[in-house]
Amino acid sequence: MSLTWEPQWERVKVSYAGMTVVTCRDRVTGLLLCPICSDIDRICPEGKVISVLSEDMVVFYTVEDLLHHLRSHGSKLFSKRIRPPKEGE
Repeated sequence: MSLTWEPQWERVKVSYAGMTVVTCRDRVTGLLLCPICSDIDRICPEGKVISVLSEDMVVFYTVEDLLHHLRSHGSKLFSKRIRPPKEGE
């Protein structure tokens, strides 16, 4: 038994309100990964289930939350948000 979360990412197509998005979903928790913030080709290659975990993943509980986040990528405000400094800065 493990004391940490070990995701089992699989590639899925999710649809909501006429929009379809290809993203990664954890088989156990059902969490959805933002396909713009993360490289889904590395995290969940087509036809494979992989257990990749990193601290910069942006995950959501519902498809509706994911779509609201994806809409914010096109917003001018998204580029002005406060970001933590990267290591070495």
